This record gives sequence, structure tokens and C-alpha cells, in this order.
Amino acid sequence: MINYFRRYRNKQSNLVLPSDFDSRAYLELNPDVAASLVDAAKHYLQHGHEERRPYRFYTDLPDDFDPVTYLALNVDLKGIEMTPEHHYRVYGGREKRPYKVNGKLPDDFDSDLYSQLNPDVVRAGIAPELHYLAFGSDEGRRYKRAEKTFPTTQPVNWTDTIKIHQSSYNGDLFSVNPKVIAFYLPQYHRVKENDKWWGEGFTEWTNVRKARPNFSGHYQPHKPLDGRYYDLADVNVQIQQAELAKEYGISAFCYYMYWFGGRRILERPLDQMLDNRNVDIPFCVCWANENWTRTWDGKADDVLLSQEHSPENDRRFIVDALKYLKDRRYLRIDGRLVLLVYRTDLLPNCAATAAIWREEVRRAGLGELHLCAVQFYGITDPTPWGFDAAVEFPPHGWLVQENLPDAQPEMLNDEFSGYIFDYDKAVNHALKKMIPDYRWYRGVFPGWDNTARRQNTPHIFHNSNPFAFERWLTEVLRQSVLMSPPEHQVVFINAWNEWGEGAHLEPDEMNGKLNLSAVHSALNTIRQESQPLAILSRLRQMQNYPERSQDELSLLNLLRGNYQSTQALKAMLLDRELFK
Repeated sequence: MINYFRRYRNKQSNLVLPSDFDSRAYLELNPDVAASLVDAAKHYLQHGHEERRPYRFYTDLPDDFDPVTYLALNVDLKGIEMTPEHHYRVYGGREKRPYKVNGKLPDDFDSDLYSQLNPDVVRAGIAPELHYLAFGSDEGRRYKRAEKTFPTTQPVNWTDTIKIHQSSYNGDLFSVNPKVIAFYLPQYHRVKENDKWWGEGFTEWTNVRKARPNFSGHYQPHKPLDGRYYDLADVNVQIQQAELAKEYGISAFCYYMYWFGGRRILERPLDQMLDNRNVDIPFCVCWANENWTRTWDGKADDVLLSQEHSPENDRRFIVDALKYLKDRRYLRIDGRLVLLVYRTDLLPNCAATAAIWREEVRRAGLGELHLCAVQFYGITDPTPWGFDAAVEFPPHGWLVQENLPDAQPEMLNDEFSGYIFDYDKAVNHALKKMIPDYRWYRGVFPGWDNTARRQNTPHIFHNSNPFAFERWLTEVLRQSVLMSPPEHQVVFINAWNEWGEGAHLEPDEMNGKLNLSAVHSALNTIRQESQPLAILSRLRQMQNYPERSQDELSLLNLLRGNYQSTQALKAMLLDRELFK
């Protein structure tokens, strides 16, 4: 009988019963079908498939499963027709939904204060105690008010050289664990649109492979280490990328999301990451909301996919994006979901759109949005756009006279009409920028050269190298630590894998893993620099604590080491003066 039903076909739909179809599970999960006494397989083929009814259990129920806690932690399940146990076995287990809480609440946990400090928890309808144990502790949420680092009568004397964004910030000023977020390009798998527009089998690698040097000493083409021209249709690639990124200190990926009035393109890596918990790294999305044009061919007016912005479309966008925002890996800054927009200037009424998005996210029980405007040309302060922060995005703003090289290289391409800039000068240009009085996340790139996309008309930052990149990243991390409270110590890197634009942290044949090592080294430098301040902060704030003696000894050794290094440097400089 089972074999017969495995082969059974609905003549109208021509559907085949799934090989893992479980008749008993289907009837248990769909009691209305069981009550009708209709054969399970026949019902699925005639109705259940179209109605997307569940037909099997995917995971066993854990021994310690608590249905009450499961529903309390997953408020979006309120009103579901199936039991919590059934939902977990069909969906929740695969989605890694929480079903229990571990640990113990801090002795000084104040549920009322936690609710005040985290209003999104109240809106979500989750009990503050449950939320803290399940999510808040991992997210670093505040549950009490910290004492100020300095007395209010003592001025902070750094304000002459740097503007501190929150003069009334309560918390540990020297808590240093900055986030480094890398932009992520998904165009490394085949899609029908690219096959049509650029030729059969096109991916970003097609451009990368065909690039040629334009001048003497020009590094092209960029070749991935060990010939790893990967295919993002394979989720294992993303699993390995996440592991490599975290190993070297990358906090999160920012995926570009291509959405055109409900039409998606290049969505596969983002969606398969969502379906696979083994891609174990936080993420956020940046809506790349420009028209798609043939700009690689210099034909900016030849539109391939157009954006049509309207209040209705903008609401549809955020509704479509909710499935990502709901994921537990989705990045939050200060408890708010991070969403970037590449071109806020293209939204007809950006502030109104921002309000719509915030409304939809609150309605979904997800709390608050942290909206970030990429600093495309002309975008500075995000506030008039209705956004919370601006994200610096080099090379936008770097194509300036002062970054031109002192001498042009020997050209190899007679048709070259692009621009060549000097990477070291670009770094200096970045570090001379004034700190604005709005929330600003700095950005860096390890290199930039879009020859692969525009052979004869590229923008090239020549002489980029991991050591100059490390200098740039270290300095902007240092700025971020000084100008921002801990939750806003954020730097963006352009990019993880922009191979067609010569901007990639991923290892290549020229530098191996040195760009990744530069990230790791810069983060270590900042943490080591902050160590004396962190210890001093603890000593000031707390009178007696178990590690006080060790902290005092560590601070003494750090100060002694700094003194010895300074004396050695002074002696070396004196020797140089004497032997000139």
C-alpha cells in the first residue's frame, strides 16, 4: 500500500508524493483531515500541497521542552492552530527557536527597569525575566543603570580634540569591544537575469578573470588564493566564510539586498543563509535601491531593472525584509535592528518611509529599527532623512585632487581614460576628516580597483597594501572608541568580497590572508591600548572586589612597560640626531 501511494499521482496536478511523506504525521498535524477520514496521501496531493500543509516531523521533541516557555519566547506564534509541540517538531527545531531558558537572573535584576530600558521587549509582549535569560544576556542588554565614569562636576578634557556624541552617557566609558562589519556581495552564483544580460554562466568571477593590467606594476587580475572561484549556490561556502571572518575578528556581514517593487534578484545566498544555522555569524542587510544599469559598459541610461519608489512599495519592502529581521542572528546595535539604505536620496519622502518602516517593525513585535544611511555623494547628516546614523562609504568622497599620485605610472593600455589615485594619500585624507556632531560610523577599504568591471575607465587606488590598510583601520577604530559609547563603536569595511572592485578581505594570491590579519591586528592594538583605561575605570568605580590586587599589579606593569618603551624610543631618536 505504501509503495502504491508513493507512486500515486494527482492527474490534474501531476504531483508526486514526497519521498519523506509520513501519513501518520500528516493526519496528526492536520486533525481536520483525520476527522474527514480522507486518505492522507490523496488529500495532500489534491489539497495539502497547494495549501502548504506540513506532512512530516523534522526533529524530535527535546525532553526538557516547555510549551509555555516556548510560546512566551516566540510571541509571533500567538494564535497558531497547531500545538507548541507540533510547531517545534515541524518548524521550530529547524529554525533553532528557543524553548527553554538557562542560567539565573542577576541578583540585582530589576524587571521594571529592564522594561523601561528596553521598550521593544514590552512591545514584543515577552516577560522581561524570560527575555533577559533567553536573549538579553547574550545581546548585552542593560538591566540596571550604571554609575557615571566621572563625577558630573569633573569636565572631560578630550572635547577640544574630539566630540563625544553622548555627553550624558551612563556606563563604562572604557569598555572596548568595537564591531567590524564587512559589506558582502552575493553575485557569485548564476541567475537567469545575468545569463540574459551578460551571457550564459555569468557571475562576478566572469569580470574578475578577464581583467588585465592597465599600467606597469598594476595588480590585475585579482586571483583568489588556491584558485577558490567559489559558487555561492553551495551553502558550505558561506559556512566557511563565516568561520574565517569570525576567526579574524569580523563581527558581522552586511548583505546587499536587491529588491525592485517585490522582485528579488541575487537573493539565494541571503535566503539559504537564513535556512542554515551553520552560517554562524551575525548579519544585517543594505537595500541597494538604485536602478540596475549597464554601467560596467559605460551606458548608465540603459536600465535593466528599475526602482519605482512609492509609500506602498516602501511598505512592501520592509514587510518582505521582516523574515530577515526576525532571525536571531540579525545584527542589533544598542538593542535595535540595523538596516542600511544605499541611496536615501532616491526615496521621494525618505523621512515618511522611515516612519512607515518603524511602524511595521514595531507591529511585528521586533522592537526598534536603527536606520543607517550610506554616505553616497551629498548625504551627510542622517537626521533630515529620518535616519539614526550615517555610514561612511569610501571611495565615495575620495575621488579628489589631493589623492592623485605625485607621478603617473607607465601606461600599458592606450585606451585607458580612467583615474589613478594614491592609496597612502587616501588614508591620510580619511584621517584628516572632522568628526561630525551626528552618529557616524566610519568606513575603510583594503583596496579599490574596478578594472574588472570597467577595463578602460576604472577608478584605481594604486599601491594599496595590508600594512597601510591596518594603519587606516587602527586609526578609525581608535576614533570610534573615543567618540562613541561602547554600543556604537562600529566600523564598516568595504568589503568582504568585492573582487570586481579590488576591495576584498578574502585571501588572494598577492597578499594571502594579510588583509584579514590586518583586521585582527588593528583590533588587538585597540584593545591593548584601552587596557590601562579599562583597569583604571574599574579601580575608580569599585572600592573592593576580588581582582583588585591583580588589576593594580597589571596597571603598574603596563605603565612601567610604556615608560621603558618611551625611554628606548627617546634614546634611539637621540642617537639619530648625534650621527646625522
